[in-house]
Amino acid sequence: FEPGIDAVATVSAVKSSCQKRLPPYMQPQAIVQLERLPRNTNGKVDRAALPDPPSGPSLSMLESIQLAETPTEEALAAIWAEVLRIDPKAVPVD
Repeated sequence: FEPGIDAVATVSAVKSSCQKRLPPYMQPQAIVQLERLPRNTNGKVDRAALPDPPSGPSLSMLESIQLAETPTEEALAAIWAEVLRIDPKAVPVD
């Protein structure tokens, strides 16, 4: 999403644009705001020069968190937390 020469793209504007144009499974999980996209000598986006997206749970994941209610859910949440290296309470039950 490039807003134009003089416009500023906010994270909320990018999310809104993606929600209008893309089905949920195609919407980005992380949005990284850059001053400008890195370009190669041909003018194409240099994907190798792009920064890595932030690690950890996304905002949409954090909004949908439900605490484990049964011992089985708690055990599964602990396993996933260990695999993902995040807080066990941050693992969604779904």
